[in-house]
Amino acid sequence: MKNTSNAPRQAGTTSVLAWGIHLLQLGSGILMFPQPLVTLFNLPFGGGFGERMLGVLTLVLGLYYLLAGLQQNTAMYRWKLYGHGLGVSIMVLLMATGNAPIGLTGTALMDVAAGAWTWTALRNAD
Repeated sequence: MKNTSNAPRQAGTTSVLAWGIHLLQLGSGILMFPQPLVTLFNLPFGGGFGERMLGVLTLVLGLYYLLAGLQQNTAMYRWKLYGHGLGVSIMVLLMATGNAPIGLTGTALMDVAAGAWTWTALRNAD
């Protein structure tokens, strides 16, 4: 990894690092304690294996965001916005069609907030 300790942070870096840390914590939590975290938003708990695999995927995704932030990979910052938009759109569609519980709203709102933070940081830098 390149050393960026003395360099000024690129716009969006803090939000990407924070999102990466959030996903690492969430993924670790779901991996170790799936039932309380899955049912926190009134989502159905299927027994543990599928939820633990979701924890693994979330953990790996969090690692990608953390590494992108540490490397100040600004291209990834913009890609993150597409991911948030797609994720929120799918969650809203699933809830609107009755294919997901309304409790998914909390997760969608976290995505909206994270995307808005990154978008604002990038917009203010331009």
